Amino acid sequence: MASQKQNDQIRRKTSIRDQIVSILTESSPRLLKTNELSKQLGIKSESVEYELVREVLEELQEQNVIFKGPRRRFGRVVPDTSVQGELQMIDSGRWELIPEGGTKAVLKFDRDEIWTAFHGDVVRARPLSVVRPGEIPWGEVTRVIERKTDRIVGTLRQGRDLYLQPDRKKIHRTITVPRKLVGNASIGDKVVVELQDWKDPDLEPAGKVVRRIGKAGEMSAEIASLVEEFDLRVEFPYEVIAEAESFPPKLTQRDQKGRRDLRNEPIFTIDPYDARDFDDAISIKHHVDGDVTVGIHIADVGHYVAEGSPLDKEAFHRGGSIYLVTGVIPMLPERLSNDLCSLRPGEDRLAYTVEVRLSPRGAIREYDIFKSIIRSKRRFTYEEALEILESGEGEFSDDLLAINKIVRALRANRRRSGAVDFSTTESKFKLDEEGKPVEVIPKKATESTRLIEDCMLLANRMVAEHIGKFKYLD
Repeated sequence: MASQKQNDQIRRKTSIRDQIVSILTESSPRLLKTNELSKQLGIKSESVEYELVREVLEELQEQNVIFKGPRRRFGRVVPDTSVQGELQMIDSGRWELIPEGGTKAVLKFDRDEIWTAFHGDVVRARPLSVVRPGEIPWGEVTRVIERKTDRIVGTLRQGRDLYLQPDRKKIHRTITVPRKLVGNASIGDKVVVELQDWKDPDLEPAGKVVRRIGKAGEMSAEIASLVEEFDLRVEFPYEVIAEAESFPPKLTQRDQKGRRDLRNEPIFTIDPYDARDFDDAISIKHHVDGDVTVGIHIADVGHYVAEGSPLDKEAFHRGGSIYLVTGVIPMLPERLSNDLCSLRPGEDRLAYTVEVRLSPRGAIREYDIFKSIIRSKRRFTYEEALEILESGEGEFSDDLLAINKIVRALRANRRRSGAVDFSTTESKFKLDEEGKPVEVIPKKATESTRLIEDCMLLANRMVAEHIGKFKYLD
């Protein structure tokens, strides 16, 4: 009898095993809890066989037939095709995995399958389903390889416990902050929280306040939080400042060597009224046959920023200047950006010049690209230049009108050639004395802004055509 009873139990266990494998295979990629499996098996949680179900689940995990996912749910193991890559949040409830060295998603996830990962983390994941060619299978994150960031910016709030409400929408979980780890921060403060080791997705991630930024909603705190969130470099390292300050205030003979002297030519700049640095200037010369030569002069930053130097490395890291509502985080120290590399009127400056000879209808006759020394004769704002273009009167009015006439011809030629005009309306914010935005001001393109845009397009075109003449570039 004992032998028969054992055989019956073995057969029953085998039956439960086969049914569990079948159920999880059919339900893939959806994961099921123990009670959900038991319900489909017709086994009640209070019955003796419920423990048999648990036993079978343990054995199947040990045999790598099934796996236990988040929230103690089970799924069918598919052939090992795990992949490593970056987890990216697509919308509020869906994530994708971009493999290392790839650009297209190879797995997709819902919130329950990303384990303890955040947007941007490098993870290892495996597919939970087999799909038709061209479809992206559902997957499950199995391991967080590298955190993109362990410092999260947000607002400290009070719920059942203190928690951080992250600023970034792609940080999909709130961060619990134990009261003893709040430091000097208060509820409603903008803070930086350092994420503690988070391994259990059934628990909320936790962290500690490492910096109080300010009161949420205050302009200074909001700007500082953006700087912190995106890890923007505000201060320059000592060696970068030292290199920038090492350049003499006046041009030396060595600086001028090999450059064409354009300091006596009528060159001027046109920029926004609040611009602090002027990196391009323009000029025009007339020929007896009706042709004109337009000069576009770009500040020669490369003269001061040698490849591999501290300045070069810092500029490479920053990538460019960052314009915030309250000001600018420059790519280069102020000594360069607002002084030596700024084409200020009346001061000798190094430039790269592109001169283009054009017919009255905008046909390009010839061009020349060379290093130069210039001395701007006038700094116009866009508004001042526009007033001259509309009235026909004012300083350098003949030059402004002549340049505008030729760039209008160039613009018409581009349109006839099928060029696309990406005209958009930008916005600027007017702030009150407390730094709060009180008005949104649209920045519309005007004849003076288009004039500069067209000159820059002309210079870029000539440089591109010039580079295109060389089969190989060093």
